[in-house]
Amino acid sequence: VRHFCKLILKTLSQINHKNRITILKYLDYYKNLYYNCPNECKEDDLWLALLTAENFSQLAEIVSKVLPTELSDKFIEEAINMSRDDFILHNWQSEKMADLEKAEAKLYYENKLREGYQKGIEQGIEQGIEQGIEKGIEQGIEKGIEKGIEQGIEQTIRKNIIKMLENKISYDLISKVSGKSLEEIKEIEKSIKD
Repeated sequence: VRHFCKLILKTLSQINHKNRITILKYLDYYKNLYYNCPNECKEDDLWLALLTAENFSQLAEIVSKVLPTELSDKFIEEAINMSRDDFILHNWQSEKMADLEKAEAKLYYENKLREGYQKGIEQGIEQGIEQGIEKGIEQGIEKGIEKGIEQGIEQTIRKNIIKMLENKISYDLISKVSGKSLEEIKEIEKSIKD
């Protein structure tokens, strides 16, 4: 991924201004195709639309259509890491990019947290139904849903905290996104190191 992006930047820097505008208009066509006619997009079209992503959320949305979840997550992590690379940022203002990176990373992880929350709810409902059959429909559904949602949410929050720690997100940002205290975050960090 890093090599691919550096190659694109090097190529774009060698293209004269008039040709660069033509290429950007051409890429804009694929972006419009993706947003206006998604059913007509082929995989190659999606890769070209991906080059026009304006933030990590758009990038994650498009890349999820062409890569499996595990590779998609790695791709986004690499993109976030690349946004810290001085070689890539040489024409941009580092301070503005750092602020943008933090905001985009927060938004990306908030979206992941929401997805996890939804999966936790779904898992909780499933678990609640199974327990409800064994203990009685009314009592089982109530207790199972509550317990399943709590466990699912806690597991998802923990997984997301671990991902954020691996991506060197600050404790304060992790605390704001996850709702966990600094002590709880440090306990989770300690447990993954052991």
